[in-house]
Amino acid sequence: MTRLVILGGFLGAGKTTVLLQAARRLIHRGYKVGYVTNDQGAQLVDTAMAAATDIPVVEIAGGCFCCRYSELTTALQTLQTQVAPDIILAEPVGSCTDLVATVIKPLALQGGYDFAPLSILADSTAAPQALGPTVGYLQAKQWEEAQLILLNKIDMAAPRQLARWEQEIQSQRPDCPIYRMSGQSGDGLDTWLEVVLGRQSTDPTSLIIDYDLYAQAEERLGWLNACGQVRANQLSDMGFWVEELARQMASGLRDQGLAVAHLKILALDGATVCKGSLVGQVWTWDRPAGPAHVSHGWEFVLNLRAVAAPASLEEGLWKSLAQNQAMHGARYYITHLEAFVPLAPKPVHRVA
Repeated sequence: MTRLVILGGFLGAGKTTVLLQAARRLIHRGYKVGYVTNDQGAQLVDTAMAAATDIPVVEIAGGCFCCRYSELTTALQTLQTQVAPDIILAEPVGSCTDLVATVIKPLALQGGYDFAPLSILADSTAAPQALGPTVGYLQAKQWEEAQLILLNKIDMAAPRQLARWEQEIQSQRPDCPIYRMSGQSGDGLDTWLEVVLGRQSTDPTSLIIDYDLYAQAEERLGWLNACGQVRANQLSDMGFWVEELARQMASGLRDQGLAVAHLKILALDGATVCKGSLVGQVWTWDRPAGPAHVSHGWEFVLNLRAVAAPASLEEGLWKSLAQNQAMHGARYYITHLEAFVPLAPKPVHRVA
C-alpha cells in the first residue's frame, strides 16, 4: 500500500526544499516516489522545481487540499496510475490547517493509503508571530494538530533563536516530538524519514477550530504568482537577476510597512536552474546557478505571499521589473500574472 507523507507548515518554512531532498534520498534508496504540490493560485515555483529534478509531480491549484478534495484524489490516482509510487509526498498550502479532519480522515475512510504521522515544519530563522496574532492563529493551529514538529533551517539560526523556538512550541505542544533539521544541508533529514517510514499515523485528533478566524487570517495575506520570459541585450548573470529582483520587491514592500511572508523565484535557462527564497529578510539559495551563469535570456516563475493588498504586490512587481530592465537592458514578456486574496476555506469534507 502506498504511504502518504504530508508535510505542512507555514509559508516560507522550507517545505519544498525538505521534500525535494527527501524525494532524492528515497529514490536513491530504491523507492518509487510521487509528489503533490498545492497552492491557492496557479504557476508554482514548487512544481517547476520538482519537474526540473525529474520527480513525478502533480499540481493542485486554485485552493487548498480540503477545498479541492476531488482534485486531490484525482492527483493521487494519477500518480498511482503513472508511477505506482511506494511513497507520495504531499505539500499543502502554507496557510492551510485542519488537515486531519478535512484531508487525512476523509482519505482514510476512502481507503487505499497508509498514512505517516502528520509532520509540521517551522522556520527557526523567523520570529514566532512575526506576521501578527491573526495570521499567527494559523501557525498555532498547525502545531496543534501536528504529530511531529520539525524545526528547520538549524544551520542558519543562532542557538538562542533555536532555544526560543523550542520553548514556544513546547509551551503549546509539550506532548509533541520536536526534531531539528536543515532542508539545505540535509542534517536531521534521515532521522525524520526513518520516523515517517517506520511509524504509522494512528487516530489523529481533529482540531477544534474557528473557521471565521481562519478566514480572517487568510484575508490578511495577499498572493501574487507570475511567470514569463527575460530577454537581455547583453549577457547577464541569471543568479544575480533572481536575487536582485527579490530584494527590490521586498525592499519596496517594507518601505510601505508591509511584511513579506515568503517570496521565491525560479529561473530556468535550458538545463540550468536557479531558485532562491526570501523569508522576512533572510535570503537562501535552494538551487544556485553556480558562480555565474550568463545568458541572453531565461524563463522565470515568481510566487509572493505578504501581509499586503494584492494591488500593492502587483505594483511592486512592475516597479521592480522596470528597475531591472534599466539595469540589464532586458525585455520582459509576462505570460501569467495573478494577484488576489484567498477565498474563505470551505472544506468539501470534515470528519470531526
